Amino acid sequence: MAYGGSFTGAAQRLGLSRASASKHVSQLEQLMGARLFARTTKQVSMTPAGNALLREGEGLLLQYGRMEEAVRASVSSDRGQLHIGTPPSFAELQLMPLVSGFLRAHPDVEVKLHLDYNKEDMVAQGLDLALRVTSTLKPSSLIAQRLTSVPQALVASPDYLAERGEPASVADLANHSCLVHLLKAPNSVWSFNGPGGRESSKVRGRISANFGEVLQQAALMHQGISMHPLYMVEADLRSGRLRMVLPDHDPGRLDVYVLYPSRKNLPSRVRRFIEYMKDAI
Repeated sequence: MAYGGSFTGAAQRLGLSRASASKHVSQLEQLMGARLFARTTKQVSMTPAGNALLREGEGLLLQYGRMEEAVRASVSSDRGQLHIGTPPSFAELQLMPLVSGFLRAHPDVEVKLHLDYNKEDMVAQGLDLALRVTSTLKPSSLIAQRLTSVPQALVASPDYLAERGEPASVADLANHSCLVHLLKAPNSVWSFNGPGGRESSKVRGRISANFGEVLQQAALMHQGISMHPLYMVEADLRSGRLRMVLPDHDPGRLDVYVLYPSRKNLPSRVRRFIEYMKDAI
């Protein structure tokens, strides 16, 4: 600190005023609980405590430099782990083909998929990005980019429809057991674009859930009518395990968003994966 044996020389070297340099030294001495410099009217010299701090401090500065290099490398390189929050069915049916293609092109990246509960605190969850499949995206501090949209389908099992009858109109849904998604229809209202325009119905049933896989299984077990992104039930429709309900009424589309905390200092692997998804979709 005392460059050239004086605080004035040290302050000039560091681009500080002499008073500021003296203040920093006083704060450091208070923090260490020891006198670091012996001062006379002609010279400033280091005490044994000051020399000990200098020896240990040089090691700390080297460690800090290595740490800074490692952190910068983790941001700028395509190497490392990519933590993605995703709805389970979207991960299985839509995301995995994208992940597989991305990993083939980036052999030094590892992908860890996490069940996404629509929480906003992605940092606390340890996520680099999250995917949402929704009709309405809640305002938040996260950056959101829309990737695409997916159609929905209203479905039920043939056994359920044989027992309860097939609804002929949107209004008829009020008399059926409807399997409601608590996040996508929090007010238990289903809306459709039909031949006569926009129609809605307040629906209810004995089973509801905040993730669609449970409702899909309930429909397969003849428990009622459910609404899903088409990609979730395409295989069931092809096999005949489920049938379309009100096929001339469109329940609308859901938007697919990617969310991430900030554009600033976004790791290269995260940025590249987002761009890869946008291009692929």
